[in-house]
Amino acid sequence: MVQENARVENMFDILEAFHERVREMHITGDWRYIMEPSNANYDVSQLDSLDSQIQAVTADYGLYELLEAYITASGWKVVQTPLRASLGGYTDHNSGVITINALRPLSLKAITLAHEIAHALMHSDMDMDAYRTNVNGCRSIAETEAESVAYVVAYCWGLKSASSSVSYVASWSEKDASMLERTTVNVIETACTILSGAMAFHKSQ
Repeated sequence: MVQENARVENMFDILEAFHERVREMHITGDWRYIMEPSNANYDVSQLDSLDSQIQAVTADYGLYELLEAYITASGWKVVQTPLRASLGGYTDHNSGVITINALRPLSLKAITLAHEIAHALMHSDMDMDAYRTNVNGCRSIAETEAESVAYVVAYCWGLKSASSSVSYVASWSEKDASMLERTTVNVIETACTILSGAMAFHKSQ
């Protein structure tokens, strides 16, 4: 248990380094997108406008494009198509296709893609019949893991809509602390993998 706790703490340190790197990329100008509106060269009056607020919430800072490049290089295909409002996307392990709801804002598409990539990386061996009926809580665990990964990725990348993941995680975990504890190591490892992949493609641009 001591070794596992140390391992988790080390991975949190790695994630914090990612977060700081993203902030540094904005501050030094080494980034194509505005990372934080408060640091942008806007007139003060613009920051109070509705358009600026919407942009801050919906911007993805290039994350979707980099996530798509990463998972595509891993052999998956990502497509966008209009889906019902309540469905952000889904992953088909048999076909190797991740489908994203084309009707959602870009930031939510990025978070959904991170969620679906987590499914692709973590749950390829899951029995889909058991998943659909949530046998032994397997779907609850899978969704808690995937959305927790999406939250960590979005937070480290500076997305202001990352908080949208919190209620989703709470709904699937039913605020069960033991479930969240069981999934922590897998979540952090997978988030690090995804962030590393995204950063690698950013550096290659």
